[in-house]
Amino acid sequence: MMNQKLLIEFFKTSPTPSLVLLNDAPKFTIIHVNEIYLGISHTKKEDLIGKGIFEAFPENENNVKSEGFKHLTTSLLKVAQSKKSHQMAIQKHDIPIRGTSKFEVKYWNIKNIPLIGDDGEVQMIVHTVADVTEKILSNINAAEAKLNIDKGIELLKQTENILKLGRWEIDMITKKVYWSDNQYIMLGYEPQEFEITLDKTIELIYPDDRERIKTQFEDAFNELKDYKLEFRFITKNNMVINVLSKNTFVYDDEGNLQKQVGVIQDVTDIIEAGLAVKKVIDDSNERFEYVNKATSDAIWDWDIASDVIYWGEGFEKIFNHKISNLETSSSGWLKNIHEEDLEYTTNSFYEVIKSTKTNWKEEYRYKNGNGEYCYVINKGIIIRDDNNRVKRIIGAMQD
Repeated sequence: MMNQKLLIEFFKTSPTPSLVLLNDAPKFTIIHVNEIYLGISHTKKEDLIGKGIFEAFPENENNVKSEGFKHLTTSLLKVAQSKKSHQMAIQKHDIPIRGTSKFEVKYWNIKNIPLIGDDGEVQMIVHTVADVTEKILSNINAAEAKLNIDKGIELLKQTENILKLGRWEIDMITKKVYWSDNQYIMLGYEPQEFEITLDKTIELIYPDDRERIKTQFEDAFNELKDYKLEFRFITKNNMVINVLSKNTFVYDDEGNLQKQVGVIQDVTDIIEAGLAVKKVIDDSNERFEYVNKATSDAIWDWDIASDVIYWGEGFEKIFNHKISNLETSSSGWLKNIHEEDLEYTTNSFYEVIKSTKTNWKEEYRYKNGNGEYCYVINKGIIIRDDNNRVKRIIGAMQD
């Protein structure tokens, strides 16, 4: 038989966290434990001695993916049958926090070693563990960090592509220039198709813009001020694109200038759309003015959010109000309504605004520029946004 006393002394002094298990499968009763094992498992002897290993360390029922017990059982049975040590792969264990229903995650490097009796059979199994939690978590965090960086780079590329953005840098010491892949693509080139330099950058700028941009760039550098420049580039296929470039200067911890970094955006579509919208607005305003001049009604246009009212020429021609004297807020309308008509007129107006209706009409008495009241019919078309909020009301008032 084995010398139990020597065995116990060995476990007391061993630097390796260890349990001694009886070979009484499937229980594998714990009969000895050393202090270092108690430390890493946050347990006491009375929590372990006399209990099966799976009783002392119950499986986390909330972790349906846990296979630690399955792998440990396989290893212990293998040791008992083969009478040889077995080094397990690193195992993730949910270790119960005593006195609570909670668990903490541990990563253990486990080795199971058979102790052979005089009869040549496995009587006990030494279950040793090395706590590699910190190392594994560090590796996991590093892997996740790398994955996040990779995802971030890919997301940045996608964002640049969607927003038609490019990035650039200028090393202020070596004057070496860097362009991101998307900045090359923006100009119709393959990523990094040629080595970009300051001279090459100026060469790619539309001729009419070159001197202005050179001057603005040099002024910004001399003053070390961030800037925003709008200019045009010539693409590889000789198209002209409008761009907006913004920069900032980067310094080291000692305050020494290191580099300029910036972004550049292709704003051609935005500018062209803006010009198209401006033409539509100009045309619309022109038509509005012609209608205003031709109609026998007094046209008004009320921006609800800003409470600003545009009074058409009819208020001067029909009601003898000098337009420059009319207040451009709602009070300019309300104070000219007869006091006996004010309540029902405003009530009907605001009831329509609170509803989903798109038309308003009311008859009431309105004071003209001569101080006299006349009977009017006032009509309005209500323009709402997607959330049914009133943005604007355009109307016409008849005497």
